[in-house]
Amino acid sequence: MIEEAKNWKPYDAYDDYRHEGSYKDGGFPLNDQVVVTNLRNAFKSMMKQVGRQIISGKFNLANTTFPIWCMAPKSIL
Repeated sequence: MIEEAKNWKPYDAYDDYRHEGSYKDGGFPLNDQVVVTNLRNAFKSMMKQVGRQIISGKFNLANTTFPIWCMAPKSIL
């Protein structure tokens, strides 16, 4: 068993398949400026909340809310 452990080599797994819509660095490109703007504004809003909490001395990341206006305008209801 010790000899098998000493001779162990990782499996060479190379996947040559790549979806034609995939981004060169992985994931997918986000070209929709409206979505990018919403995400950036949501991040700014969250950082403002965190900054206010830190300055007031009551920092609790669990109480930081994600802006509802950044959510999709669709609902199951």
